[in-house]
Amino acid sequence: MDGEGEEHGDGWYYIDNMAGEVQGPFGTGLMLGWVEQGMLEPAALEVRRGEEGEFRMMEEVFPLYSGLTGGQLAEQKKVSKL
Repeated sequence: MDGEGEEHGDGWYYIDNMAGEVQGPFGTGLMLGWVEQGMLEPAALEVRRGEEGEFRMMEEVFPLYSGLTGGQLAEQKKVSKL
C-alpha cells in the first residue's frame, strides 16, 4: 500500500517490465507522480484498477499522457514552473 487511502487491493497495479511481475496496489497520485518524474513510461506500461481484470496500456487509461514519455512530462513540468 502506498498510504494514499487505497484499501483492499482497490488501487492501481502495473506489470513491471523489467521483473515481469505485477506490482501494486498504488494510489492514482503516486502512479502519476512516478510518470511525471520519468520513472514510468505510459506508452510501455500496462495497468489495471483493482486486483482483477485485464491490463491496458497506461496511455489508454490516462489519455493525457498518450505519446509522452515520463522524461518529457518531467521536462514539461519544469518549464511550466518558469
